[in-house]
Parts: sequence; C-alpha cells; structure tokens
Amino acid sequence: MGPKVCGKTFHPVNFTDSPRGIFMAKKIDADAPPSLIIEFKTPTGEVWSTLTADGRQFSTGSVGFYANGKIKNPKNGMPYQVGINIILVGSKE
Repeated sequence: MGPKVCGKTFHPVNFTDSPRGIFMAKKIDADAPPSLIIEFKTPTGEVWSTLTADGRQFSTGSVGFYANGKIKNPKNGMPYQVGINIILVGSKE
C-alpha cells in the first residue's frame, strides 16, 4: 500500500512508455485535506464562483490538488475556463 496524502492512498504509478518507469511522490503532506474549495472573487469582494480541487498524484510523480471547470462573470454571463494545479513543493521524485 502506498502513502496517504490528501485523504487518499496513492500507489506507485507505472508508465510503461516513460523512460523513468515508476513514479512515487518524494514528499507527502499527511495533514492535507482530501480537497480544497477555491473561491474566485474580485478585489472588491464580489464572488464569481467556487471550484473544488481534489487531491491527486500527477503523472510526473508530484502530489497536490487539481481542479478544472468553467466560471461565469455574474454581471454578463461570459464564461471563463479554469484549470488549476496546486503542487506540493518538493513532492516530485
């Protein structure tokens, strides 16, 4: 069984096409929550939207959080696409 990070147990990820082979996070944060709520707001405090970033192990071996989705400008409905990687510094092998 692999290390527990962000409330989930991770196992080595085997990438057969990768010259590096098997990846495992070098550093983990056992106190990290399983997910983060990310709030998008303007400098004046107007909330546009929220996204949930779930804990994950990335294909590079790093661990952290990932979220993607669309948010809208509440004044005119114009959509924005959002992609966020939140990486634990030093977790990559």
